[in-house]
Amino acid sequence: MSEVISLARKNKATLGFMPDEAFYERALQGHLILALDSDGLLRGYVLFDVTRHRRVRIAQLCVKPSARGQGVARLLVEDLSARYRECLGLSLRCRRDYAANEMWPRLNFGAVREVPGRGVDRRPLTIWWRDHGHSDLFTDYVADAPHVVAALDTNVFLDLLDRSRSGFEESSSLLADWVPDHLDLATTNQVANELNRSPSAEMRAKQSLALSNYRSLTASADLVQQTFLGLKAQVPTEAYEADKSLESDTMHVAAAIASGAHILVTRDTGALGFLRKPALELHNFRLLRPSELLVHLDELANAVVYSPAELHRTSYTEREVAAGEEDLVCGAFLNKQAGERKSDFLTRWRYATASSDRWRRRIILGEDGRSPAVLLVSGYKEGVYEVEFLRVAASRLAETLAFQALSLVRMQACEVGATLVRLRDTSSSAAAVTAALQDGYVRAPDGSLECPVADFVGSFSRVRSWAFANLPRQFFESLPGDRPCSIGLAYDLELRWWPLKITGASIPTFIIPIRPQWSTNLFGVPAPLFERDAVLGLSREHVYYRSPRPQPIAAGPGRLLWYVSGEGRDAISSVVACSHLRSVTEDTPQSLYDRFKHLGVWSVGNIELAARDGLASAIRFTGTEIFEKPVTYKQLRQIYGDCRTPTLQSPTRISEEIFEAIYRKGRRLA
Repeated sequence: MSEVISLARKNKATLGFMPDEAFYERALQGHLILALDSDGLLRGYVLFDVTRHRRVRIAQLCVKPSARGQGVARLLVEDLSARYRECLGLSLRCRRDYAANEMWPRLNFGAVREVPGRGVDRRPLTIWWRDHGHSDLFTDYVADAPHVVAALDTNVFLDLLDRSRSGFEESSSLLADWVPDHLDLATTNQVANELNRSPSAEMRAKQSLALSNYRSLTASADLVQQTFLGLKAQVPTEAYEADKSLESDTMHVAAAIASGAHILVTRDTGALGFLRKPALELHNFRLLRPSELLVHLDELANAVVYSPAELHRTSYTEREVAAGEEDLVCGAFLNKQAGERKSDFLTRWRYATASSDRWRRRIILGEDGRSPAVLLVSGYKEGVYEVEFLRVAASRLAETLAFQALSLVRMQACEVGATLVRLRDTSSSAAAVTAALQDGYVRAPDGSLECPVADFVGSFSRVRSWAFANLPRQFFESLPGDRPCSIGLAYDLELRWWPLKITGASIPTFIIPIRPQWSTNLFGVPAPLFERDAVLGLSREHVYYRSPRPQPIAAGPGRLLWYVSGEGRDAISSVVACSHLRSVTEDTPQSLYDRFKHLGVWSVGNIELAARDGLASAIRFTGTEIFEKPVTYKQLRQIYGDCRTPTLQSPTRISEEIFEAIYRKGRRLA
């Protein structure tokens, strides 16, 4: 690893600076490939990430000068492409004035578009793409990652302005060309206030000019003060007495939280030591060093758009929209930003009201029982579950609520036997549209958004026949007909056409044992002693922690069956649910908690109990179905027949045939 980092440092003028932690983190994930000569000496490397939309994003590709011109770059790209053949393709960003731009076409990359760079000079970058030839069903629209708004602390801002500062190298990595576009750097008025204290007019003018390059965040003074007092109450008084700058740091964190930022980037040890935990616990807000931010940027982006753990702390109520409430719904959900007129909203609303036998009109209210949060008007007609209104009020949890509402729509479509969900609301909230596109919806010629609902188990051939008979032409024509269904395509289809299950594609499948108390928290099975808030349904995505050994589970894609164990009164000994595996991550309990807190109800202490030798494993999964009839261990033995039934004391890989039999029995499918 030291050789790789040394090579990167020697070429940082073109590669950009990357923290050491980023190399080690990607190596642990298997996202670092080396090219070695016959003596085992390093010739080059490729460092990369795999996005949630199954695109491989190359961060760095570097070859030693002595090995250039010998096909090393091609070897690395071909190896990477072969390892991730199930992904849609490879992407990278390269400055137009770099010589490497002549190489990418020779490696079968195509120029997609040009974007400005992140540096102060904003030199243009070319986005390159190497396609893996999968169906364009998933490339018609792949929504960009949600933007992470990172407020800069004054010390980091000054680092970016002065190359002589000790923190310049670490902080400058925020402006490297390999950093994805979804990181938005910003400042609060606290930075301007601190810069204004400089006695030099020339320095103030220079810093003020640099400040204009960043987005300026604002917040009400009352909210900043309220947030400040809440944070300060969590920090020992003696800490403020020992560090006079800590109060200013607390105000800076409060201003960033109140302004809607997701992260404060700082190198201040006092702020990191005393404010990191209360900011995370109280506001799901993170304080990170520049190096920490860049290591976990993709995970942070996912936390921004979907944070179901936040919903556990908020009570929502649902009710039917009563007659005469059109002014309430119009006032709360009229989409003025999209140019929607009140008269148009009311015309559509009255149409939905007049057809009372067809449309179900529901409103979800916030924790005060009065503030409208979600409006959902939907109904079934001739095989299609139509959504006339899907509106989400602007709030910190708007994206999360949108994802949950779409999950409810999908489940309701299954219940009535629909084969397609059609979102007809052309003025739907921006959060709802973004969530729908990320959730597999495709835009139809009339502007609506559509998503198949395939509630059956079958081969890919059957999926094609079903799509031809039941779906709009665009869905059928996008399915490949001249080659077998790959694991990647089958996995993506199962996610996007949920609850479809495809046989014959060899998707890795595992049975995971889980104790009753955690099954209750995650799935509501067995039923909790006290009723849980079910208005928003089961969370779309979860994380479960266990010991990292033994660990036969691959990083993904895959399927999971959940076997609830237990003894005595708590004994269930049954498979109760099925999920799709997204990823498996091994790290320290605190690190895993910081990364995945937005997905679950586990505390650091809970994760520590699951850890072994200081490490735990986080299993991230989505699309969970609760079985109508749990499959008991006795029934499992019958399914296995003459084969030896596993003890299910640790994760166990099972065959496709066993999975299909268990799934059919749990879902009561023929």
